[in-house]
Amino acid sequence: MTQTRERAATPATPIPVDQAVAGGRRRFRTLDSFSIVSFRWFFTSMFAGFAAMGVQMFVGGWLTFELTGSFAALGVLHLSAGITGLLTALPGGVLADKVKHRKRFIQTGQAGGAIASLAMALLVASGDVQFWQIAVGSSLIAGSHTLTMPARQALTPSVVGMKHLTNAMALYTTGQNASFLLMPALAGWMIGALGPAGSIEGTQYVYYMMAAFYVGALLLLLPVEIGPRTATGPSRAIGQLAEGLRYVWRDEVMRPLLIYNGAVALFWMTYMTLLPGYAKEILNAGAGALGVMLSMGGLGAVGGSLIVASIPGGQRGRVWMLSVVLIGVAMLVFAFNELYWVALVCAVAIGMGQAGYLSLGSVLLQAYVDEDFRGRVLSVYMMQYGLMSLGTLLVSLIANAIGPQIAVGLAAVALLLITAAQFIARTPISRLR
Repeated sequence: MTQTRERAATPATPIPVDQAVAGGRRRFRTLDSFSIVSFRWFFTSMFAGFAAMGVQMFVGGWLTFELTGSFAALGVLHLSAGITGLLTALPGGVLADKVKHRKRFIQTGQAGGAIASLAMALLVASGDVQFWQIAVGSSLIAGSHTLTMPARQALTPSVVGMKHLTNAMALYTTGQNASFLLMPALAGWMIGALGPAGSIEGTQYVYYMMAAFYVGALLLLLPVEIGPRTATGPSRAIGQLAEGLRYVWRDEVMRPLLIYNGAVALFWMTYMTLLPGYAKEILNAGAGALGVMLSMGGLGAVGGSLIVASIPGGQRGRVWMLSVVLIGVAMLVFAFNELYWVALVCAVAIGMGQAGYLSLGSVLLQAYVDEDFRGRVLSVYMMQYGLMSLGTLLVSLIANAIGPQIAVGLAAVALLLITAAQFIARTPISRLR
C-alpha cells in the first residue's frame, strides 16, 4: 500500500492537463469538451433532466408550505426523498458497474421521472392533493434520479475520455446550475400567471413541464455514442456492495474524501430546504420572489462552475474546501438578514460555493478512484443526497421550534467548523491535485 502523501499527490488514473496548443498558443479551455459531438448531445440531455430537477426543487417545497405552513413538513418532505436516495444510491452504483448498456439504464430512470411528474400534475388538477402525496411523488422522482446518477457520472469518461474529464464534469455541473438559474424563476412565474392568486392550481402546469423535460432528456440521449463496454458478468449484488465499501474504507484518498463530503452534506442544503417558509415569513416574499431568489443562487453557481471549468489541475482539494467556507460564510450572513436584496447577494455567493463543492468533489473522486470501483464509489458519493435529508430534518425541527434564522445560522457554523477541522488536521484532501 502506498504512503498517504504519495497517494494523495497522484491520481489513480492520470488526467493530463489539456494543453490544446495550436501554433504554440494555449486555447481557451472552458468549452473544450463541446468539441466532442456525443458530449454535446449528452450535455443537452442532462440539462433537460436537470431542468426537471430544478423545477422540482422549487415546486415541491412551495406546494408543501402552502398546504401546511410548517417548517417541519419541509423537513419531512426532504427526508422522504432522502430515504429513497439512500435506498437507491448503492444499488445504482452496482448497476452502473455491471450493466452493459448504461445509456438504456439512464433512459429507464428518465421515463420513471416523467411518469411520476405526470401523476403529480393530475393530482393537483384533481383539486384534492395532500401532503403525503407530494412526499410520495417527490420520493419517486428523487429515486429515479439517484438510482441512475452513478451511471450518468460514470458514463462521462466514456463520452469524453479521461483527457477532458475535469472540463466535462465542470460543464456538466454548469448545466445543472444553469437549470437551477432558469427553472425556479420560470416555475414561480407559471404558478402566479396560470392560476388564480393565492391558489395552487398553477402548479399542475409546472408538473406537466417537468414531465416534458424528462421525455426530452430521454430522446436527446439517443444520438450519444458510447464506446464498447464489456459486462463484467453475473455476481451477487451484496458481495459487490461489500467489496465496494471495503475499497472505500481502505483507500487512503477515498476514505477522507467521502467522510468530509458526507459531513458537509448534512448541512450545506439546509437553507434551500427552509427557503419557501423563510421567504414568506422573514422576507415577505411570494412565489415569484422566491423563484428569483433561487435563480440568483443558480446565477452564482453558473459563474462558479465556469471558473472551475477554466482552471487546470493544481490545488483542487484546497479549493474544494474553500468552496465550503464560502457557503458557510454566506449562509451565516443570510441567516440574520431580513432585507430581500441582501438575501439575493447571499444566494449568489452560496451558489458559487455550491458549484465549487459539487464540481470539484466529483472531479476529485473520478480522478482518484480505481476504474473497477467507479460506479460503486460514485453511489457512495451520491448518498450525500440522503444525508442531506437527515440534516435538513434536524434543522427544520429547530426552525419550527425557535425560528429559521437561528436554524440556518447553526448549520452555517457547523460547515465552518467541519472545514476548519480538515485544515487543522492537515488531511490528505488539501494535497489532492
